[in-house]
Amino acid sequence: MAAAANKLGERLQRWQKAGLINADTVDSIERWEAAQVAEKSLSSGVRLGLPARLAVAFGSILFAAGILLFVSAHWDALAPQWRFSLLLGVLLGLHGLAAYTSDRFQSMAVALHGAGTVVLGGGIFLSAQIFHLEAYWSAGLLLWAIGAAVGWALLRQWPQLAMLAMLLPVWLFGEWARQMDALNISTDSEPGILIPVAGLFLLCLTYFTAPSARKASSSSIVLMWIGGLFFLPVAIGWGFAATVLDLDPVGLPTTITWIGWTIAIVGPLLLGWVLRHRNVWPLGIAVAWMFLDLVVRDHGITPLSYAWWEVGAIALTFWGYAEARTERINLGTALIAIILMGFYFSEVMGRFDRSLSLIGLGLLFLGGGWALERFRRQLVGRSQQRFES
Repeated sequence: MAAAANKLGERLQRWQKAGLINADTVDSIERWEAAQVAEKSLSSGVRLGLPARLAVAFGSILFAAGILLFVSAHWDALAPQWRFSLLLGVLLGLHGLAAYTSDRFQSMAVALHGAGTVVLGGGIFLSAQIFHLEAYWSAGLLLWAIGAAVGWALLRQWPQLAMLAMLLPVWLFGEWARQMDALNISTDSEPGILIPVAGLFLLCLTYFTAPSARKASSSSIVLMWIGGLFFLPVAIGWGFAATVLDLDPVGLPTTITWIGWTIAIVGPLLLGWVLRHRNVWPLGIAVAWMFLDLVVRDHGITPLSYAWWEVGAIALTFWGYAEARTERINLGTALIAIILMGFYFSEVMGRFDRSLSLIGLGLLFLGGGWALERFRRQLVGRSQQRFES
C-alpha cells in the first residue's frame, strides 16, 4: 500500500509540473486517498501476518482432527442413532463456532467453516456406514460437492470454492470409472485414460488462466492456485497418455464416446467462458493443440513430439505476456526448460560418450538457464510496462 501511495505521489507531482493540475488539487487528491485508506483499514481490521495465518489454519485442522479421533475412539460403544447425532453435532458445532467468531476473528471463522466443509465429507461416508446404505462412492463425492457448493453460495469463502473445484472433477472421474466397469472395459485402455486425462488437463488450464488481464477476483485467484498446483502432474499425465503409453484401442459405444468427449472438452470451455467471457478463445486453441498432439502421437516419440510440446509451452508463455500474468510466464518458461531437458536425455545424450554428454548437459544448464531467465525477465518487464502505460 505504501508503494502504491508513493507511485501516486510521483504521478501527481509529474502532472503538476506539466501544468495539468494545481497544488490545491494535489492536496485534495492526497487527503481523499488518505481518508479512503484509513476507512478501509478500519472496516477490514488488522491483517494477520503469515505466522498467525499458519497458526490459525493448522490449529483449526488439528482441532477438527482431534474431534474426529475422539469420535472414532468411542465409535464401537455408540448406538447408530448416537453415532449420527455425534457426527451432526460436530458439523453444526464447527459452523456454529465459526459464526460466533465471524465478527471477532474473521480468519478463524473462515478456517472453522473450511474445517466444517471437510468434516461434511467424512460425515457423509460414515453416515452411509452407520445405516448400511448401498451406494457407490462417487455418489458420496457428489453429495460432498453439493455441500461445498451450498457453503460457497452462502459464505463466499475460498475453502468451499476450493473443495468444490476439486470434488466435482473427482466425482466425474468416478462416474467414468464406474461406466467403464459396467462395460467391462479396463481403465488402462485408450478411451479409459485419454478422455478423463484430456478433461483434467483442459480443466487445470482453465483454472490456472482464470484471472484475466486487468481483472483478478478472489475466486479466480483461488482457481488459479488450484490449477497451478495440479497443472504440471496432469500435463505430464497427458503427455504419457497421448504420446508414451501403448494403450489398448478398445472401442466404446458411440453415445458413451460422445458424452465423454463433450464433458471433457465442452465443460471446461463453458467454465472458461463464465470466467473470461470473450477472452475464452485461447482455450479453444489449447483444445486444437491437444487433438493435434494425438495426431503427432501416431508417428511415435520423435523430435516432432518435443517440438509440438515446446509450441504449447511458448504459447502459454506469450499468453501470460499478452495479459500481463506473471504466473503464466513463469510456468511457461519452466515447461520450456523441462521439455528441453527431456529431449536432451532421450534424443541427444545417448549419442555421445559419458564425458561429452556431461559437458553438453552442463552447457545446457548454464547457457539455456541463462537464456531462459533473461527471456522470462524481459517478458515480465515488458508486459507490466504495457499495462502501466
